[in-house]
Amino acid sequence: MDDGSCRNDPIQDMIHDAFGYHPNDETMDEVGVSRGEVWIATHKRSDGSAVNDAASVIIDKITSYEASGSCSSQEVSQYDSLAMALGSQEHSGRVRGLGLGPTPSQVFGVRARGRSSDPTYTEMQNELTQLRRKVIENEEQTRLKDAKLERMQAFQTSLLQSLPGYLPSQVLQNLEALNEGISQSPPSCNQRDGQPPPDS
Repeated sequence: MDDGSCRNDPIQDMIHDAFGYHPNDETMDEVGVSRGEVWIATHKRSDGSAVNDAASVIIDKITSYEASGSCSSQEVSQYDSLAMALGSQEHSGRVRGLGLGPTPSQVFGVRARGRSSDPTYTEMQNELTQLRRKVIENEEQTRLKDAKLERMQAFQTSLLQSLPGYLPSQVLQNLEALNEGISQSPPSCNQRDGQPPPDS
C-alpha cells in the first residue's frame, strides 16, 4: 500500500495491497493456493515483512494452522486457515481473501452468516454440551447420595427402635417424624418413656 493510500484511509488498521499491480507479477502454477496464503501475500510488504503488527499476528496464526494440518491448505471453506485465524463470520456479500467477486453462497453453497457456521459459535455449542453433561452427572451423583442418606436414616431409625428401653419415647417419635418430613420440638433430656422429669 502506498503512502498516499495510507493518508487517505487513516482509520483502516489492517492495510493490504490486495489485487494491486505488483512490479513483478507472479505466475500461478497448476497447484492451488489457500485463502490463508492469499491473505498472507496481500498483507506483506515487498521485503516480506507484515504491513503492521495486527497483520503479523494473523499471519502467524494462518501459518500455524496450515503447518499443523488441522485445516485443509487448499480447500476454501468456512473452517479453513483464514477463517480459523480471523475467528469471525464472513462479511455479508463477500468472502474474505477472494476479493469482491464471489459471494458466500457461491463459494460455500450455504448462507455463511448463520450462527452455526461460525467457528466461535460451534466452539461455544461444544462447551455448552459439556456443561450440560456435567450437570447431568452431578444430578445423578446427588440422587445417589440422597438415596444413600435415606438408607442410613432408615437403618439408624430401625437401630434406635430396637432399643426402646434405653431411649426417650419422644426421641423415637421425632425420628419417625423426621423420616416423614415433619418437624417437632426436641425432646426433654430428662423425659424417659413418657414419664415426667423428676422433681428437683
